[in-house]
Amino acid sequence: MPAYVYGKRADDHPASRIPHFASRIMIIVYPANTTLPSSRANTIQILHTVRELAAQGNEVHLIARKGNKSEQEIFEYYGLVSHQNLHLHLVSPRESIVLKETLVVLGQRRNEEKILFTRDHLFADLLLKMRRLMNFKLVYEAHTLFFITAKETYMPIAWNEKKEKRIQKRESRIFQRADGIVFITSSLKDFVREHFAVTQPSQVIHDGTMVPSYQSVEQKSAQLLCYSGQFYLWKGISTLLESLRWIDGARLLMFGGNYSTVHDDMREMQRIIVEHNLGEKVEFRGFVPPSQIQSEISKCNIGILPLPQNIIGNRCNSPLKLFDYMANGLAVVASDLLTVREIIHHGKNGHVVEPGNPKKLAEGINEVLTDASYRNRLTAAAFETVKEYSWQKRGEHLHQFLSNI
Repeated sequence: MPAYVYGKRADDHPASRIPHFASRIMIIVYPANTTLPSSRANTIQILHTVRELAAQGNEVHLIARKGNKSEQEIFEYYGLVSHQNLHLHLVSPRESIVLKETLVVLGQRRNEEKILFTRDHLFADLLLKMRRLMNFKLVYEAHTLFFITAKETYMPIAWNEKKEKRIQKRESRIFQRADGIVFITSSLKDFVREHFAVTQPSQVIHDGTMVPSYQSVEQKSAQLLCYSGQFYLWKGISTLLESLRWIDGARLLMFGGNYSTVHDDMREMQRIIVEHNLGEKVEFRGFVPPSQIQSEISKCNIGILPLPQNIIGNRCNSPLKLFDYMANGLAVVASDLLTVREIIHHGKNGHVVEPGNPKKLAEGINEVLTDASYRNRLTAAAFETVKEYSWQKRGEHLHQFLSNI
């Protein structure tokens, strides 16, 4: 495997990573409503983001719930090395304790200006009113409009109008009162502005990946397709499986599945596999830790992003798997969505197809699979594109934005 830009194999002296444009070094406090480590993609994004902000020379405090691993084991799980500027505060697994520890950290440096940076709408809303007392500015990283997308993704059964209105008011306060907003896609920025007036400083900063220092040219013997991520049905898994009816001579490797409702999703997936006799075409590899997933997917020819044309897919997502595919020698076949089009240009660095249409997805996969020259062009161009979406680049963009708040 090629050496990565940073991580276990990188020469990562902190002084060498402070950009020339840095106007000031900041104290950044990041409360995360999650447990470390976790199989959830949001923890990958959070760990890489705060570490890169620390590598820019900032003093960064990450507050999260403690899991079952030590601090060193947490970094190893994510394929990272610790950084002297990054301080982990791992607390009891309760939201209120994370919030309490956040206030403690803020209070310890009350006379110094700080940035409170978070992607959690509950924490952002609760902490807005504490800014003057604790002397900090609050920057919210928007990943979705939760009051709209939750009912089509995470909790459709538990959703109700009362909850929707409560969260809408919460998000309204954040978008009106936060000192700065980071959007993970341009489509999301436009979508939010359709619902709320956003007048404070804002910037679109996409998610990222660990980019190898050079592209591997290893020959791949088998015709392997790849899906990496959770198996939530709202992510288009049914479309992906059904597309295999029209694909011959290739096998789909599926990485993921370590979440609480996976058995419900697996039952539906198995139903599709049995109904269409697809057992020989699909192989479930289970959940692979973040430190190992890039090595596993690099063995495949094509990475598939089968998102349907729902709101979260079309207007919000900045999928980590897309950048992982591009960085690790896979040609991308993805749904033709606004968010995807921000990164993928059809026929140049990827191949896009009609969302939610299994036969069209199969046609796209077959075209890329059977034309080695086309596939190699897509792969090479994707690698050049993804160099601009490394975690290091993301840290630089965030540092520049936050330092001007």
